[in-house]
Amino acid sequence: MEDSKASETFAIILGASKYPEHSQLPERASFLASAEAFRQYLLAPDGLAIPSENLLWLFDSPLGNREQLLQIDNFIHSANALRTRRAAPQIRGLDLVVLYVGHGAYWQRDEFYLTPKTVVENKEQVTSIRFADFAHVINTFGGRRYIVLDCCYAAAAARHLQALGPPPSLGSEGERHFPKSGTALLAASSKDSPAQAPEDAEYTLFSDALQMALSGKLPRPEGGVYSMHTLHHAISDYIQFHHASSGVQPEIHVPKQTAGDISDRPVFRVRSPRSPDQGHLDQAISQLRRDLDALTSTVAGLPAQTHAIPHSGNAVLWISLALSVTAMAGGLWSYLERKRPVAEQPIIAIQTDYGSHTYYMGALIGRIYRSDANARVQVLTADIDNFDLVESAWSLWQASRFYPSGTIFVSIINPGGLASSPPRVIVTNNNFIFVGPDNGNFDFVVQNYGHRVSYTIANKMLSPVDFRDGGLDYFGPTAAALASGFSLEDIGPKTTTYVPKLPNVVHEVSAQRIAGTVMSIDKFGNVITDISNSDLDKAGLRAGMVLVFQAGGRRFKIPFADTYSKVPTNAMVAILNDGSLQFAINMGNFALAAAIKRQERIDLAASD
Repeated sequence: MEDSKASETFAIILGASKYPEHSQLPERASFLASAEAFRQYLLAPDGLAIPSENLLWLFDSPLGNREQLLQIDNFIHSANALRTRRAAPQIRGLDLVVLYVGHGAYWQRDEFYLTPKTVVENKEQVTSIRFADFAHVINTFGGRRYIVLDCCYAAAAARHLQALGPPPSLGSEGERHFPKSGTALLAASSKDSPAQAPEDAEYTLFSDALQMALSGKLPRPEGGVYSMHTLHHAISDYIQFHHASSGVQPEIHVPKQTAGDISDRPVFRVRSPRSPDQGHLDQAISQLRRDLDALTSTVAGLPAQTHAIPHSGNAVLWISLALSVTAMAGGLWSYLERKRPVAEQPIIAIQTDYGSHTYYMGALIGRIYRSDANARVQVLTADIDNFDLVESAWSLWQASRFYPSGTIFVSIINPGGLASSPPRVIVTNNNFIFVGPDNGNFDFVVQNYGHRVSYTIANKMLSPVDFRDGGLDYFGPTAAALASGFSLEDIGPKTTTYVPKLPNVVHEVSAQRIAGTVMSIDKFGNVITDISNSDLDKAGLRAGMVLVFQAGGRRFKIPFADTYSKVPTNAMVAILNDGSLQFAINMGNFALAAAIKRQERIDLAASD
């Protein structure tokens, strides 16, 4: 959201999880959990961070329908009064966020109602909140209104919001560029569909997806802030991916705007990842709030002379309160004692054949940062030889050996494009994650680290546009999402097998003789082979010997030394560097002098 000096946010949460006067309405703990999770988001410093006095909590309220509407009206009147006291030039307006979680119903033909805790069976029309009345009160808010309805038939509210006239004006300065008023409705279901609240789930189906988005467990939107439109897309994609045709899809409605479309305005900031200790502390605080609300309601109903001493009939509440305080203190103590910040995101390391003299690599890095501004990106290289999958696979393995566990590697060398190579995420046994086309890119890392599991990238939540470019639309956003906590299980179809794609390279070891392959040639002309230290040990070849090097009919005798400087300038030398045997010319170019190419076979033996 904008800086607090530029806007002021208010919020209302209402609904119910239990209906003591109505036998046909089931009690739902998930309704309360959903409302409480949204309250945490509104108050959290890394959420909307609204002051507690700017939040009206009417969930499970003992107040009747008319009393609740009166409280909402008074709350909005106070919010409007705050705006008029502010200095107009630097105030871009007021925001009101409304969440309703509970049962929505047509208690009267074509008349949509919200159902409070106090609804009475067979008297629903007079004890429920008629949405037309609710909309009339909400419309008196002199700013932008963001309404979220998590209930059955939620989109039925749209016509009532559309039918209302323009809200009271609070000034027009700058409204052409920054709308100060308007309404956007995010509905958990259509006007003809019931919403879903699985009995064994913590949240409703809609609120589960909502919390996943706001808590940063889905790919982050541009700038780390959702508009109503982008939030709707994220929730819809999540439900579609996890529940397919069985999941009720949300709808977004934008009644006629007199000052601009507010649904495209960024408003819902994504929270930062939470550490386990912080999560436990949040839970303890939430339970304490619920117990305090219940205790306050109970104590308010006791005779005045009993307020000083706990009533025996309320012992359970007092005990629950004490336990909640203890739990909160324990969570706080654990958090302070460990003094551990939230772990940094894993590194995203990239290699491509884009070249270092084009904008392509910069665009890819920018795409990752646009998905997650907190990403940590490093470039392995952009100079893999064009379409050279063997060099790509080799370089990826060589560079990855020096990175910490959990690093995410993006390798994009893709001759033939995505049509010929499925986009994959591959996890190796050493807890590395590799993202890119599955065309041989990962053969050497799987061969050396072992294969744990692979996923085909199929979740369109990973990209806000139709997939066109592999790097920008598949691999960059996928890496950014994984780094910020997106679940591997949500990537797409899973497999525990890996099939190598590259042709077998020549690699044979025997006594005093090795057949190997040129894997790479660096900028100095040094020839890097797939011959390792263990290969040399098995063949009995070691530093201090003279090696016979043969390739394509060319034959050289080359000393095997510890460093380049052990031979004169312009002399050939073999050295072991980073675990691989290399051939070089001291202050010269071996590949050029010996006419060696990548992937060429070489034969090595001890000189007589």
